[in-house]
Amino acid sequence: MGAFAAYLAAEYVVRGDFTKHGLCGQAIVGGAIVIGILKTTGARVYFFLFWLLLEDFVRKYLGNNMAIYFVKDFLALVVLISFLAAYRRRK
Repeated sequence: MGAFAAYLAAEYVVRGDFTKHGLCGQAIVGGAIVIGILKTTGARVYFFLFWLLLEDFVRKYLGNNMAIYFVKDFLALVVLISFLAAYRRRK
């Protein structure tokens, strides 16, 4: 898997397509935020607000891709689901 990812990254560098690198980085950061939201009980809203702050920079430098708009909605859904799970566990 790592070799395939390195091959794709090298291919994007050779083509000069750095937008794909930014979108992959966004996916990695988004996945880390989702894991952090689901594991941490007190920092859910802070992770979501952190993404809201960074979203404008991502859209500004990587173009107005519609997937970027829906990441915010997905993270809000993850925050709400984690609140519901904590409520059901009585935390």
